[in-house]
Amino acid sequence: QPMKSPTLELPTETSPWEALVVHVRTLYDGIKFASTWHTLFMVSLSCLATFLCTKGMLDFSFDTSMSIVAVGTIFPLVFSVQASFQRRERALAALASLKGSIFAVYLMFKSWDRERTGKWATEAELIFHKLLDDIEYYLRHPSLPEESGNVIYDGFATLARKMNEFGPAAGFNRGGEGGMGRMAAFLQEMVKSFEAVRAIRDTETPVSPLRNDI
Repeated sequence: QPMKSPTLELPTETSPWEALVVHVRTLYDGIKFASTWHTLFMVSLSCLATFLCTKGMLDFSFDTSMSIVAVGTIFPLVFSVQASFQRRERALAALASLKGSIFAVYLMFKSWDRERTGKWATEAELIFHKLLDDIEYYLRHPSLPEESGNVIYDGFATLARKMNEFGPAAGFNRGGEGGMGRMAAFLQEMVKSFEAVRAIRDTETPVSPLRNDI
């Protein structure tokens, strides 16, 4: 039977109630992010200092310039938010490059197989699933040491060996010949993309100054 082409379906519109729930959940996540013991201590200390300076207490007042607030609070907050968004965009671009390279190599395994058995594409798919699972686990757990990323390089090494074994089945007998060179270039792009995301993960933006400014 001929395979049916997949069709894209537009998502259904969310109701006003569902949109409200999403906004409330986002607000809750923001409050939860900013509400730490350190932040509460600083807020309490600021309220106490303001109370002590009232007329009923010490009656202490002085003139100050708003430039102190601008230089000490607004500028660091703006720069921190801007740097965080720039890092996010670089990480998304690197992940998109990684995903595209993996899909391109998978299509090579699938379409260059002269035997048309699908064996090589199936084996490559298993390697890609393992590799992506390891990458996701590594990126979602920043507390892991940097050495734990070596497991991902083991996955890249496994993929490189599979590419080398696939060469004769695709009609290439030398590693750098024709299409095998293009596959190696895509493998290099995968490693570069992972290293870009890994650098952002290992040198993440400090959260405490941003939280305190907020």
